[in-house]
Amino acid sequence: MYLKDLEHIDLTNNSLINIPLKFFERNEILQTVILCHNIFKQFSQRIVRPYSCIDLSGNNVERFDDVSMQWFDRVDKSRSMNLFKLILQTNPMSCFCETLIFTKWMLNSSYVVHDNPLRCAWRGESVVITRNTIKEHKKECDIQEYLCMIIVGGTIALCVIIVISGLLIHFIKQLKNKRARAKCRQQAMCDIKHDQFRYKFVALLLYHLDDEDVVLDHVNPHLNNTFSRITDVDRNFVCFGDIEFRPGYSIFDETHRCLTESAVIVAVVSQCFCTSIQSCNELEQAIAMQKTIFMLQTEVIPDDIIQPVVKELCKTCLVAKTEFDNDRLLCVPSMKHVCMSILEQI
Repeated sequence: MYLKDLEHIDLTNNSLINIPLKFFERNEILQTVILCHNIFKQFSQRIVRPYSCIDLSGNNVERFDDVSMQWFDRVDKSRSMNLFKLILQTNPMSCFCETLIFTKWMLNSSYVVHDNPLRCAWRGESVVITRNTIKEHKKECDIQEYLCMIIVGGTIALCVIIVISGLLIHFIKQLKNKRARAKCRQQAMCDIKHDQFRYKFVALLLYHLDDEDVVLDHVNPHLNNTFSRITDVDRNFVCFGDIEFRPGYSIFDETHRCLTESAVIVAVVSQCFCTSIQSCNELEQAIAMQKTIFMLQTEVIPDDIIQPVVKELCKTCLVAKTEFDNDRLLCVPSMKHVCMSILEQI
């Protein structure tokens, strides 16, 4: 940096990978830079000087990036009418689609020395870089690009077809399930109207004794009335637990009989229900008999008090939430929706 009168520098065989961008900043009259047989892949400086020759032969240049090519172009222009030479012989240059711009630049740049023909690796061979080589090279790249576009386009089209097919299959399955549920509901309603229903009751109510008033005064009549409106039949649709029990028989046997005589189970879930071992045993008995279970939740229940069997059923069963509005039981989803779902599961 202190050799301000330096005109020529030779750094051959120094295993240099790169040189800092400010390396020759103070060598204002430097003309010749010889960097042969190092390990350069790119080369440029921050300041453009009117160099007469830069020798990068015998390095590891496969291609120059845009920064290096533009820097050399500016060096050539700074020489005005004087000749600038860039020597690139015996570098492992490659000819592939990504280097096409670089090979064109070398061939079209008058300052790149061609005393010994520039060569590149193409198709597994070392070929001389000529206009015909670049022409063939470009044609091959265009074909590859065209094939790539076809592959990408075909892949996108295939993905679109798969997505549309998946959505269509899903829609058809939903439609079939909807029709199957409607058919089951209509069949159940028809059997009830013609007194051919294979169960004595449509639903069995499971509840805790502390909730008996709510179930007796609100849930049971609301459920029964909704079934009556849907089926247009006046009968008792709901098995109300203890009321149906026969005197002198064990609770387990009577529970089993009521479960057998009921198509589905409607569990009135409260905090008392979730903490009751007896209520959970009744649920497990219903699960063992492979009964369809619906949950009517009457209040907010903390997770830490819910028995495992109830928690698992809440994940897989239809859960409706109830609340009171001016002493009137409201159900979300509606009780009609719950009753329709029950008939569809029979």
